[in-house]
Amino acid sequence: MKEITKFILDGPTCRHCAQAIQDPLRQIPGVQGIEIDFSKGHVMIEYQSESILQNRFEQAFLKLGYACNGEYVKNRDDCC
Repeated sequence: MKEITKFILDGPTCRHCAQAIQDPLRQIPGVQGIEIDFSKGHVMIEYQSESILQNRFEQAFLKLGYACNGEYVKNRDDCC
């Protein structure tokens, strides 16, 4: 089943950061789309729920250097 999950994003504000987030998330099998909207401060991920557990996204954010607390994602450092 196709699902969309939203993470509240705090920290990154540029294209480089968006690309750094999107590329690893797109490599997760079952991810079908990613939308990052800095003006609204969120990341929307469309995926096949049978293929991916929610915590897989949280693990990916942690590997990228972000603190992740449920749906809230915060950059540990300044943007770029």
